[in-house]
Amino acid sequence: MSDWEALIGHSVLLRQQLTRLDPELSPYTVPGEGATEEQLRLAESRIGCPLDPLYRDFTRRANGWKSFFTYAHLLGTEQLGQGELWQKGNELLGLHYSEGPPRDGFPPPSEVTVIGVGTEVTDLFVMWRTGPVLNGGHQVSWLAGEEVDRYPTFRDFLLSVNQYLRNDIKKFSSAASD
Repeated sequence: MSDWEALIGHSVLLRQQLTRLDPELSPYTVPGEGATEEQLRLAESRIGCPLDPLYRDFTRRANGWKSFFTYAHLLGTEQLGQGELWQKGNELLGLHYSEGPPRDGFPPPSEVTVIGVGTEVTDLFVMWRTGPVLNGGHQVSWLAGEEVDRYPTFRDFLLSVNQYLRNDIKKFSSAASD
């Protein structure tokens, strides 16, 4: 479905570079080994719906990723629908909705799935279950108190994370040369 191996590999290389420049900001991590069909089915059973097709395909190659976005972890199949990170993610999601109805076309809580949770920060990444399907997938939203950004698909989200990594590398490389 996608060029996941290349995108994941590029992300790993960017993380290596950034860790050499600032190991405290960006601990070097690699994704978990790809999920099996059984792991995917169990996760879908726990969350009560099928995973987004692109996210499901990605997870077959990278099943969870600690410190995927600074201190936010991308949930693996064993964390979807259960455990501390899932619970924290749903608590943060509840806070997002606590100020009233969603804004800017954001779906109700029953129509999103938590896929990434910050441990030391309030970053939360959710996959839409409904809404437009673009290039084979649903939208992903980055929440941190409010919606920070919205991506057309999980692939676009991964590309954006890689761009953040490149920007940080450039910033820290410039600071090191000053």
